[in-house]
Amino acid sequence: MQNLNQPYSVEEVKVDTRMENQEGHAEVLTVNEVCEALKLGRTVVNSYLWDGTLPSLKIGRRRLVMRSDLQQFLEEHRDTPGA
Repeated sequence: MQNLNQPYSVEEVKVDTRMENQEGHAEVLTVNEVCEALKLGRTVVNSYLWDGTLPSLKIGRRRLVMRSDLQQFLEEHRDTPGA
């Protein structure tokens, strides 16, 4: 059984090897896990998803975010004081 605190792995999604975990599958997060990681509300995260600021996958009714996309999102929104 999947540990509820760990991100889900979607076997059907194959990506560049730089973004794969040791099993060769992309690591993905649910919207709720993204909210927890960013310490933001679901409305704010959903707005990032809908306008494309934060890329996502839609599988059935579920929207998932690749861990690498979340890390890139954070890098792009890093505030550099004095820059």
